[in-house]
Amino acid sequence: MSSSESDGFKDIYTSIKSLLNVSEADLSFDMFKVQANLLEMILETRGINLNTLNANQISLLLIYHIGCQLRRCGVINEFVQIKKEKLGELEIDYYQQENCNGLDYCSSFENLVTQIKSGTLSPKTYSIGVV
Repeated sequence: MSSSESDGFKDIYTSIKSLLNVSEADLSFDMFKVQANLLEMILETRGINLNTLNANQISLLLIYHIGCQLRRCGVINEFVQIKKEKLGELEIDYYQQENCNGLDYCSSFENLVTQIKSGTLSPKTYSIGVV
């Protein structure tokens, strides 16, 4: 891996770590690389050509896969269980309009892989309300 590729991979790592709200102790760069390689093997064994995926699909797959692994280790909670976050005096409530009962990082990962494989990706509708 060249220096620029390594820097790009490190940027993706930093972004995903931030999105999942985990520390370096929770998700080291070495563990991130291991999980990225594992994801690559999973997708290849399921018959998904990695060259056909766009950057957003790859990012979502990484987030869901790593989120699933961290959830299984007890590091993070399911994202549907975390309904509200306090940001100073601002309270944000985030939810998906469709029925999201039972969704977690693991099932979201499985759903996305199934959609990519079958070619049935459809846009989802989300609502973000500020109180």
